Amino acid sequence: MLSPAPSATQEQRPKNSSCADTSWTPRPVSWASTTPTSSAAATTSPALSFLGEYQQAVELHRQTLTGYERVLGPDHPHTLNSRNGLANTLNGLGEYQQAVELHRRNLTGYEHVLGPDHPHTLNSRSNLAIARARLAEVGRRRWWQLPRRR
Repeated sequence: MLSPAPSATQEQRPKNSSCADTSWTPRPVSWASTTPTSSAAATTSPALSFLGEYQQAVELHRQTLTGYERVLGPDHPHTLNSRNGLANTLNGLGEYQQAVELHRRNLTGYEHVLGPDHPHTLNSRSNLAIARARLAEVGRRRWWQLPRRR
């Protein structure tokens, strides 16, 4: 069952009391037009990744990320989580350079919004390290060792 939707002018702010940056500016949210679609896509894309349908998952992640950026802004925690999902899916697809760039951008956002010691920031830093390691590993492989695309 859906909970009552907040008013269109209700401001969204991270509920984490340990936010280091108090200058984060809430934005008015139009929940009626974005939440159901974004939530459905955010739920479906990890399932597609799990099933190995990375290309479909990437498209859903991109749509979700675009919606969150438009409505909530680039540094909102939901936007950061969405970007993280896209980067992880790109990693699974073998698009390591794109994944590294997204993880780097995400880490900067998490540090700005939640601070350097928040668990999400630490997880983001770990994701960036993993993506960088995979990118470096691919650079050391010979052509016959590269994973085949599906």
